[in-house]
Amino acid sequence: MQDEPGVQDGPRLVVLGVDGLDPRLLDDLVVRGKVPNLARLHRSALSTTVPSDPATAWSSFVTGTPPAAHGILGDVMRLPSSYDLAMPCLPSGGSGLQPSPSVRLGESFWAAAARAGKRVRVLRAPFSFPQSTAGAAEVLSGAGTPDLGGGPGAYMLVRTSAPAAGGRPPDGGIELAAESLPGGGWRVRVAGPVQGGKETAAELTMSWSVAAGTTDRVLLVDAGRSVVSAVPGKWSDWIELSFEGGGKKITGITRVLPLSGGPGLEAVLEPVGADPYAPIMPLSSPRYYAGFLADRYGRFRTTGSLVDEHAYAAGQIGPAALLNQTYSSWERSERMTLGELGRGGWDLLLSVFPQTGAAVRVLARAGDDRLPAHDSALDAGYGENLEKLYSRLDGLVGEIMKGLSASDRLIVVGVRGVRPVRRELNLTSWLVKEGYTTLLRKAKSSTKDGYADVDWERTRAFAAGAGAIYLNLAGREPQGVVQSGEEAKDLLEDLRRKLLALRDGSSAVVKDVVSGADVFSGPAADRAPDLLVVLQAGYAIGPACRLGAVPPRVLQDSTQPWIPAADGGDPADARGVFLATLPPRTDPSVVDVAPTVLGFFGIKPPPTCTGRNLW
Repeated sequence: MQDEPGVQDGPRLVVLGVDGLDPRLLDDLVVRGKVPNLARLHRSALSTTVPSDPATAWSSFVTGTPPAAHGILGDVMRLPSSYDLAMPCLPSGGSGLQPSPSVRLGESFWAAAARAGKRVRVLRAPFSFPQSTAGAAEVLSGAGTPDLGGGPGAYMLVRTSAPAAGGRPPDGGIELAAESLPGGGWRVRVAGPVQGGKETAAELTMSWSVAAGTTDRVLLVDAGRSVVSAVPGKWSDWIELSFEGGGKKITGITRVLPLSGGPGLEAVLEPVGADPYAPIMPLSSPRYYAGFLADRYGRFRTTGSLVDEHAYAAGQIGPAALLNQTYSSWERSERMTLGELGRGGWDLLLSVFPQTGAAVRVLARAGDDRLPAHDSALDAGYGENLEKLYSRLDGLVGEIMKGLSASDRLIVVGVRGVRPVRRELNLTSWLVKEGYTTLLRKAKSSTKDGYADVDWERTRAFAAGAGAIYLNLAGREPQGVVQSGEEAKDLLEDLRRKLLALRDGSSAVVKDVVSGADVFSGPAADRAPDLLVVLQAGYAIGPACRLGAVPPRVLQDSTQPWIPAADGGDPADARGVFLATLPPRTDPSVVDVAPTVLGFFGIKPPPTCTGRNLW
């Protein structure tokens, strides 16, 4: 790959995708003069998808098609003809090393541009793993890229105390036992991917040292190739893990955050991702592009999530550690973006910044004293960081605009905004209370995911994800009991009527209940729910029930440490942002970005693309 700073055959287009970009927050900063570069761009609110789950909205951004066409109908979906739940944008393949093709339908706009002969460069392509883009394209995977085990990315809690029951700390983490060594320190075994039918593993040794001339403790981590140090409350540099098993060595990378200075050991490890220098999975296209970026800009996190929001939600890391991850990954992404822009040799450059979403939702929650989960201490200590994140984006936009010619264009997109949440509806619990879902042993609640305690022979309807309801239909579900035709029709109407009547004191909870067949008619109709519940402003679907658990209460205060991204709310309350150097001809929607990009180059969008060219 050669630098081509002087090569420009025609007009070029830069697209920035920024998670957590909210029109109300942005408007306030523009009015106060805090983001002068963003204020120079034409600014519009952006209609998002139904539902407005991030995976759904980003997939419409990528393809220019509605959810009914690309098939990603939520961050959590029921697999057709089963009771299994899955994250549809995370390809399955057992180990993650040989993933299946993405279940998303439709061609990405950068693939269409590359196919038409345009030189394309994409940094952190959202929900497009595994990478296989042909033509003159350099693409790095982003959101939806699995860890080495093929999962969404689980943080690891390392400690010397006894492991929790089941070996899993709260909110999707993995607990690792630290084995004491005779000479002091600890040995930690990290399980790796399955290779050749055999498990792989890597070993770390950890020990406390004292920094020279101080009494400060430093954790030394030896992974066999080098020793990395970390101090409590600060993330370490990258640690190379060598997983052995099945006759092959696999390299992964992680970082460590010591949680305290001893005397025992308690630390968090980031999810183990593929090493960009030696990617065992298709992180990029061409395959060597990930290593090229690491050589040029330094090693970087390769899992789809760039911050450990689950460790934060579980209380394992605090806001300082979360923001540290956000800023450090932002700096790397910013360096890549400006470097790849300056390297030349491209017509279309897309760079996505997913790391800001979780931090914005944490800080927005802290800044709203009307919310039950409001944290005045967080306000006092971190209140300026929300403005700081937007200011960093403003500075990046200013630098990009300096490098553009008069014929070049810039688009900045946030696919959904931040929707304040005060109360939660546990839809699975409501279905049990109303007698539509029946639990085994006459239980009234269940903490188990995946409908583990559901009695399917006596269940007529069940819920999944952020507001989807499915009938337990005979001939469609494995143990279906509801007959098609009048019985199903009457049941749907009964559900709709009762949900619209649901009250939280004197307040209505549900804004609308729409037919899945109406919303999702198209190629992905077999994945559609029978009903989609749309909640009133201030309400969200509870996080536990999205994966099939049944919490004890139907309605409860939202005490999550951040505002949820997938919430079941009205998409009109979660509109995103469209900013550009040219004004849009009509009110923009997330499906309009792809045809606008292709139209800029005079490329006819694929037949599946239903969006409009805004220019």
